Amino acid sequence: MRKTVVFQITAGPLLLGLVAASPAMARTKPPAAIHLLCSASANGGTLVNGVCVLPGGVAGGPKSYYAIIAVSNPNAGDTFKVISGTVPPGLTVPARYGSGTIVSGTPTQAGTFVFIVRATSPQGATAALAYSITITAQPPDRLVCDASNGGTLVNGVCVLPDASVGQAYEGFIITSNNSGGTFSISSGSLPPGLSMPSSYGASGTIVAGTPTKQGTFTFTVKGTDQQGQPLQQAYSITVGP
Repeated sequence: MRKTVVFQITAGPLLLGLVAASPAMARTKPPAAIHLLCSASANGGTLVNGVCVLPGGVAGGPKSYYAIIAVSNPNAGDTFKVISGTVPPGLTVPARYGSGTIVSGTPTQAGTFVFIVRATSPQGATAALAYSITITAQPPDRLVCDASNGGTLVNGVCVLPDASVGQAYEGFIITSNNSGGTFSISSGSLPPGLSMPSSYGASGTIVAGTPTKQGTFTFTVKGTDQQGQPLQQAYSITVGP
């Protein structure tokens, strides 16, 4: 008569191997959660009804726009994608930039634009957040006369700082939008010894040189900014001894 012998494994490598091989008992650790951040300190944003309102921009100007898409695990190699909505025309959101990513470019259209960005970590965790950017229209460009160019507006004439005979002088002709352009004198005359180039810097031009004659000289500057908008302003410089 045969005897049946039953063996029971209570511990050891074999039991561990069986447990690990069992799909029902195996457990996979989920990836660490990530979050898209919205606060004044994180990215200059304000959370309003679940939407991260980013700083506004201006359309049609020379100034570029830059805003941060901040994530809770910076520099972790996350990737980012706009999954719905519309980014303001002229702006883009790269898949990765620095510690997270950014919204950048030169806006071309005014309006309020809402879009959703999804972040994905290298381990597969995801997070999504809606963002809003308001782009305003570029204000009309003009030749300015204030503290920025040292001028004082008197009866429609921009009185520039006084000059002295025999001493180097520099006066600024600047535009409000810092867009630059081309400039010329359409009437009147500069003080002898001074000249004005058709363009100089990003925001306008200068009146410069060494005056050779005393008197008060009034002249009108006409210009065209980089967007083709006409500009005009009368200026006055008094040259003393």
